[in-house]
Amino acid sequence: MKMTVTPGMVSSLQILKESDLPLPLRLVKRGKVRDVYADGRYVYLVTTDRISAFDVVSEQGVPYKGCALNRASAFGFEKTKGIVPNHFISVPDPNVTVAEAYTPVKVEAIARGYLVGSAWRQYEKGRREFFGTKLREGLIHGQGFDSPLFTPSTKADAGHDVDLNTWQDFADLVGSEAEAGKIRQYTLDLYAAGDLETRRHGGLLVDTKFEYGRRGGDGYIGLIDEAWTHDSSRFLRFADYGRLMEANAPPKAWAEAWVDKEYVRTWLSENGFRGEGKMPAIPDEVIAGASNRAVGSYEMVTGKPLPAADPPTNERIAGNLAKTGFLK
Repeated sequence: MKMTVTPGMVSSLQILKESDLPLPLRLVKRGKVRDVYADGRYVYLVTTDRISAFDVVSEQGVPYKGCALNRASAFGFEKTKGIVPNHFISVPDPNVTVAEAYTPVKVEAIARGYLVGSAWRQYEKGRREFFGTKLREGLIHGQGFDSPLFTPSTKADAGHDVDLNTWQDFADLVGSEAEAGKIRQYTLDLYAAGDLETRRHGGLLVDTKFEYGRRGGDGYIGLIDEAWTHDSSRFLRFADYGRLMEANAPPKAWAEAWVDKEYVRTWLSENGFRGEGKMPAIPDEVIAGASNRAVGSYEMVTGKPLPAADPPTNERIAGNLAKTGFLK
C-alpha cells in the first residue's frame, strides 16, 4: 500500500534527527544527512531524517526520508554492481548501510539528461558550453539533450561545490587521465541504468550525481555514498513532463512537480531564506510534501511501496545491528 503523509500526521510521526550508537562503533563524521561510524572493520552510514538547504541543516526533520533514501541506495548499489564496483555490503536496519571503507575522491560526478536546474539558469544567461559539450541555440527549459551531459564539480567539505570547466582540472583533481575517464564513463552508464529503471515505473531520471572512492588495498575506483536517491537525483513522472512541456511552463511550475528535495529549497527561497541568517520554521504541509516526495522517489526507482518499519530510534538501530552480528 502506498504510504502518504498528510500535514496533520507530521507532528505525530517519529523522526531520526541524530543517531547515537554505542561502542565499539565510533562516530567519524556527522554530515548534512548521514552520520558515519566505523569499527575498524566496516563503515556504517546512518541515513537520518535531516534535511538541508543552502548548506544549512534544518532543525526539523522529514518523516520516512532516511529510510527511503537508504533503501533506494541499497537498490541502486545492487542493480549497478555489474557496472562499477561499490562499497555496499548490507542493510541491517532500514536507516543503515554497512559498507567497505573507501577513500573518497573529492569530486561530484553529475549526469544531466534535461535542461533544467543550474544548467538551465546558466544557459538562460548565455552559457553554451558545458564541460566540453556545446549546446545549440534556441533550447527551452526542460528540453532533453541528444545525449546526457557530464558536468563534474568539486566536492567541498564545507560551503559550496564549484563546477569544473576543463578536462585537465578534472583529471588533476581525480589523480590521472585514466581514472577521470573511468569516472566519466561510469557516471554516464549509471545514469542510463537509473533512467531505465525509472522509466519502467512511469518516470524519468532527469539528472543525478555520484561520488566515488578508492578501495582499500588495491586502490580501485568504486561507487560510494548513495545512488538514485531523492537527495542526489531529480525525478519526474512521465505525465507531468508531458504536461509541463506542452504548456511551456516556467521553472516554478516544474519545481512543484519534481520528485526530489528541491521542493523544500524552493519554499525557503520564496520565503526569503537563501542560506543567510536563521532558517524559518517549515510548515507541516511542506514537510508532508517533502516526505511524500522522498517516499515517491523510492517507489519510482524500485516500482515497489516503501516497506513498513518500526519508528526510527537509536534503540531500534542498535538492536538490528546486534541481531545481524555487526554490534556485539
